[in-house]
Amino acid sequence: MSERPTTPRSFLIVARVFSIVLFAFTAILVARLVDGSADTFELIRAAVFVAMTAFWLWYAWWGLARHRSGPGA
Repeated sequence: MSERPTTPRSFLIVARVFSIVLFAFTAILVARLVDGSADTFELIRAAVFVAMTAFWLWYAWWGLARHRSGPGA
């Protein structure tokens, strides 16, 4: 009988804190773009960070939740 993998609770906490920090940094980049003080490099960097943030938020909040319940769930 195979058991489902479980994700340690500490990793979930670290992943979620990291997602909040990444979201805040992305919000700062987007605010600079809206303000008009950003250059082309920052535009590219903001696009990359928005994509990374979207993926990480999904992974940290919903993707890891599938592994949290443990065996027999």
